[in-house]
Parts: sequence; structure tokens; C-alpha cells
Amino acid sequence: MDSGFQGGNPILKPLKWYKELHLQKHRLSRNLFIAEGPRVVNQICAGARQNVVEILATAKEHIPPDIPARVRILEEKQFTSISTAKNPQSPLAVVQIPANTRSSAVPPGDALRILLMENIQDPGNTGTLIRTAVALGFSGIVMSDKCADPFSPRVVQASAGTLLSVWIRRTPGYRAIANNLADNGYTFYAAAPQGTSCTGIRVQSPCIVAVGNEGNGLSPEIISRADQVIAVPINSSRAESLNVAAAGAILMYVFRLK
Repeated sequence: MDSGFQGGNPILKPLKWYKELHLQKHRLSRNLFIAEGPRVVNQICAGARQNVVEILATAKEHIPPDIPARVRILEEKQFTSISTAKNPQSPLAVVQIPANTRSSAVPPGDALRILLMENIQDPGNTGTLIRTAVALGFSGIVMSDKCADPFSPRVVQASAGTLLSVWIRRTPGYRAIANNLADNGYTFYAAAPQGTSCTGIRVQSPCIVAVGNEGNGLSPEIISRADQVIAVPINSSRAESLNVAAAGAILMYVFRLK
């Protein structure tokens, strides 16, 4: 039987309420998302514990220590009914989406490196790029509104829970953000096959690094606004192109080193 909350509000939500958070319209209306599995939940708890609203688990020993969130213990069958994973692993967390994620204003402070993602539609690519940006010290991520939702289950999983370790702006005003940053001293680099090899560029900070859609790349508007168009050098006789997450990771590594 569902044993309810370990402290906190004793009123139990129906399991359907949690499942609905897998849909974007419910995430937006409630400003909440679901994180699944020990690695993802532990990463979120380590980096943004204040955003964790509730932990659901099948055993008390699965609950991260010292988390001031409500805890609910479920039966395996109940837990599996909520999860989107093929092989669900306890625990699962209900997490608050950070404020201003859909804003067109960036947070104050010094941000030396910002990743711009335009129309990256595959959740795996989106999550991997977020994870890489965090790992390589980027301060923020600006996303077009046609990018995969960063708080969808597959993106959260692909990011390994790092998505709350960096500020994110997902908005139709992404070009205005980039233009404003460029007008205020940020050097704008755009990734495209025709660009200069990233291995020989002289990186200027602060900067924006832009990567584009899996099939179409960056829009002409973004490329024309860039201070420099750059590319990862590849053996084009053997491979036409790189996956955007792989190319983005190489570019961010180059910028991290410099």
C-alpha cells in the first residue's frame, strides 16, 4: 500500500497527477517537472535542492539525505505506473522549474560563455548539450522555443540532472537576447560547415557559441549576425557531418581551454 508522506502535507495526490507532468502543458501550468532515477535525482538534489518539492520512492533507503522535501513511499507497481523509463529506478523527484526560464532577459552577473541552441529538436541532443555546457563551465544557455523542452523526461535524463546547474532561457525572443549580448561586448561565434576551423581561432571573451538544427543548421539571421563563423574540421570524404551534440561538445571544449 501507498504509505503516504513522511511528514508535510498528508493529502495525497492521485498517481495520475504525477503522470500528467510528463506532458508539456501540465509542466507549464504547474511550473513543475519530473526527474527520474538515482543519478539524476541525486544530481538535482546536490545542485538545486531548494527546487525539489517532493520525492517518491519504493524504499526509504532510496531517498537522498537531508532533503527538506515531502517524501512518499510507493509500491513497485505504483512507481512503475508513473515512470516513463523502460526499467524504472527509484527514486523520482517532483522539481520546480526555475523562475524566468521563458523570459527574454538574462540574469545579472558575469557570464563568460553562453551557449545558443537554435531549433535543436532531438531530446537526446538537447540534454547532452546542456550536460556538456555545464561540465565545461558555460554560464548560461539560450534556446529557441522550437528546441526540445529542457524539462521533458528525455531531456532531463540526457542531461543527467545537470539542467538546474546552469541558467536556461527558452524563448521565441532568443535572437533578441543574442543581439543584446553582442551589442554589449559579447563576441558571437556561429557554427556552420563553411566556417573557419575552431582549432585555429583566437577566442574572445565574453562570448556566445551558437549551434543549430540537426538537419538545417543555424538560420541565415544568426549566421549573418555572428562575428565569426566556425566549424569542427572533419574528414568530409568519409563522413558528411557530425552530430550536433558531438560538434557542440568539441566546440565548447575548445572554448573552455582558451
